[in-house]
Amino acid sequence: MESILLVHTTGDWWESRYHYKQVYALKKAGYKVHHMLKEQDVLLAEDKDIILVTPKRLRITGGLSILKKVLKTNCKVIQICSLETLPLGIVLAIFFRKKVFYDCIEDHYYSLLHSKTNLPKFVRRIIAKFILFLEFLASKLFKGFIVSDPYLYQYHKRVKSTRKMIFYNMPPLRQFGKPNRNVEKKWDLIILGSMSIRTGVYDVVKAIKKLRDEGIVVSLKLIGDPYRDPDLSRELSKYIPEHKLGNQIHNTGKIPFYQVKKEMEECSVGVIPLLDLPKFQNNIAMKLWEYMALGLPVIASDLPPQRHFVKENVTGLFYPPGNIQILCEKIKNLLEDTSRVRTIGENGIDRIHIDWNSENQEKKYIDFYRKILNNADYEESELPPFL
Repeated sequence: MESILLVHTTGDWWESRYHYKQVYALKKAGYKVHHMLKEQDVLLAEDKDIILVTPKRLRITGGLSILKKVLKTNCKVIQICSLETLPLGIVLAIFFRKKVFYDCIEDHYYSLLHSKTNLPKFVRRIIAKFILFLEFLASKLFKGFIVSDPYLYQYHKRVKSTRKMIFYNMPPLRQFGKPNRNVEKKWDLIILGSMSIRTGVYDVVKAIKKLRDEGIVVSLKLIGDPYRDPDLSRELSKYIPEHKLGNQIHNTGKIPFYQVKKEMEECSVGVIPLLDLPKFQNNIAMKLWEYMALGLPVIASDLPPQRHFVKENVTGLFYPPGNIQILCEKIKNLLEDTSRVRTIGENGIDRIHIDWNSENQEKKYIDFYRKILNNADYEESELPPFL
């Protein structure tokens, strides 16, 4: 079988999509897999299939600084796992006739326009246009495209449907399994994942303060780094001490994927408080399925991507994005009814075990690779509606 190299030089090795899902699936299917990671990821350094690279010049060179290391693997199939190494993939496809796959998990154009606010708007527009050009070249040169949600599937319309698939970032049952109902629920709410002003974390903190003013004490666990975003850090550093919310909010910091289940099981309800911005109108929040897998009812801002998977009063509740008053009402009403929490949570578990799990996605992923490498057409089988 073909040897496959996954070039994953951003983020951490323990991010679930690659090490715990795609690499796992390829190895299980019999492929020889090399996984290229940034040098800081020393925990896996003894794994003979891991190739460590220096991240210092990666971004500025578009990944070309690691070209020799990539070629040295003699892999004919390369999966590019981040935007920063897209130029590397293009060079490999044109000059070295490699079979290149691209795993795109974000709308990079709109993300750059709305998130890199430290750069002048005209600079952001220039960079965003360059990103569009790179992805256009990739659509013409690469063997296959993998995306993480239906919006990105439609967004990359230049890629033939027979050469692209959706790999939903769903939780693996082999790691999540059935939740442990004997664990003490120490925290009422949980927010999991990347955190910024745009992701609505500040709204939930304000809701906790508002509920306490009404005599209702609600606790919150944050699994992530709310102080990485300068705007959110500034607001929380002022607001939490000022209103004496420290005892109600616990921040674990960013933790490895293999520790997430244990931390989540101590919580009762999962919150997805994303604001109404272009990125969140299109891309699905992965935490949605992880909440469901552990039987946590979901309270989510009412945005189209979540509507694909959350049904009101069945697997979760919606509130208008940014509306703290209605968010408070949803939190209060749900936490006051433990039987409702249990019922909605069990509904979520059922859907995860039947359909929405990584094992099903991995089967699709292997089928995609086999068909594309054998010059056969692939047909995506999981497009909305689902409910």
